[in-house]
Amino acid sequence: MMTLRCASELLLPRTYEDVWYRGEAYLDRGLVKILSHDDKSVRALVKGSDEYVVTMSISGSSLARRCSCPYARGGTARSPGCKHQSAVALAWDIARRFSAPTREDIETKSMPPPLVSIFDIERARGNPLSANLEVLRLAASEGSAWVKPHARLPLAPDFERDLGRALSLDDFKQAHRTMLRWTRLPLFDPYFCAGEMIAANCEIIRAGTLRVPASSALSSALALLEAVKFHEKLLDGLIDDSDNFREFSEAHLEAFSDAVKKIKPVPTEKAYFDTTLWNYERVREKLS
Repeated sequence: MMTLRCASELLLPRTYEDVWYRGEAYLDRGLVKILSHDDKSVRALVKGSDEYVVTMSISGSSLARRCSCPYARGGTARSPGCKHQSAVALAWDIARRFSAPTREDIETKSMPPPLVSIFDIERARGNPLSANLEVLRLAASEGSAWVKPHARLPLAPDFERDLGRALSLDDFKQAHRTMLRWTRLPLFDPYFCAGEMIAANCEIIRAGTLRVPASSALSSALALLEAVKFHEKLLDGLIDDSDNFREFSEAHLEAFSDAVKKIKPVPTEKAYFDTTLWNYERVREKLS
């Protein structure tokens, strides 16, 4: 005889407490419509800012789930549950005569609140040049119910931040060599460390951009070219940028480029300066 499993019991440990309560509110407001269900699967519509399709199926002690909303990101088994999934799990359980989780169940069995939420990440994407880079450092580890043990990286390599000091190509190369050494740490993980690597890269570019006014046009252009080549190297296998944090580095590179282009090179260096900027643009085009 088949033993029925409670969907809420399986979903709750994969859902944040506040998200679960929002799902309860959706159900209480009558925003859930079950289209079809049996003991092992359900398909439903949930009305929110849009209308979202939720599907769930139970196999043994596993709950497969999917929601069409942006928060669910495809609804893999490792993704935190969304409020639409919570609402449907509760509605499905009611239809199968299961009791809803108690307040104590929700408080003790739900996921602890994340240090960084998807809303923090989207806010940072909205203004990458002034974003709190700590959001990137924590994002991968906080965005999943399962985290692979991985190295914690320094905030950034040593890089001179004295605004009165001229840029040199060696400044960037030395910082990049340090970051390459990080990738050889025993617990370095290309995915879980990607946000930290991007954040460190942005820290370097930010500091370099601030030093451009004290630097020559040519040395600034050479540093810019080195920066974009390292960005290319990061994306070409050093990190797994599945979360598309590259846009932060690229925004910082664009700001760096704008600062460099404002400097007028001395006549004897103009041809070399123009060629360096041309090479920079070619790399950027290749990455786009």
